[in-house]
Amino acid sequence: MRRVTRFDDQRNFITRREPKPEGVPPTLPLSIQFSPEVWTIHTYIPSPSSSDMSSSSPTEVVRSLLAHTSSLATLETLIAPNATYISLNYHNPTLQKILPYAGSHPTEGPLAIFNTFATVHKIWSQEAFEILSLFGSAGGEDVAVFGRFTYRSRTLGKASTSPFSIWAKVVEGKVTYMQFMEDTLDTTSTFKVGGGVGRYQVFEGQEEFEV
Repeated sequence: MRRVTRFDDQRNFITRREPKPEGVPPTLPLSIQFSPEVWTIHTYIPSPSSSDMSSSSPTEVVRSLLAHTSSLATLETLIAPNATYISLNYHNPTLQKILPYAGSHPTEGPLAIFNTFATVHKIWSQEAFEILSLFGSAGGEDVAVFGRFTYRSRTLGKASTSPFSIWAKVVEGKVTYMQFMEDTLDTTSTFKVGGGVGRYQVFEGQEEFEV
């Protein structure tokens, strides 16, 4: 079976199941293919091997990375071991108190990206993640991604819908640099307690703290 999901006018999920395409092995992992359209199709995609990705275009590499953020083994085939990851800003100690993965991660490779998305899914539930546009420079190594997501904090149940953008560089089939940006003022507000100024609760079981 495959699950097809769309949003209604209030941005609620509407899901139906369809038979799995013929010829697809049952053991293949599920991943997500995003579309500029309102429809988001969940289908079956095998994890790429190093040899597969070495001949892939930069845009295919980045698209595959975004579809496999929960698999460190797969990310290691897509990201150079000394790749640099910039998460939300270069250096902001105040933001880092709320989002510990924020900032620069020079030469930390796949683990920096894996740990970031693991933390994101630990503190938020993902209600939507849409790629609206993904393209690369003509014959070059640069890839740009633009989209939007809706995350709901697990501690307070508050939701945020934010645009996001990604700039990545792909050399010889592997990401060597990646920068991810979002509206952090809005996303961090999902952890803000009550109407007070600067009190947050990010992780479940964590005491409130001031920033």
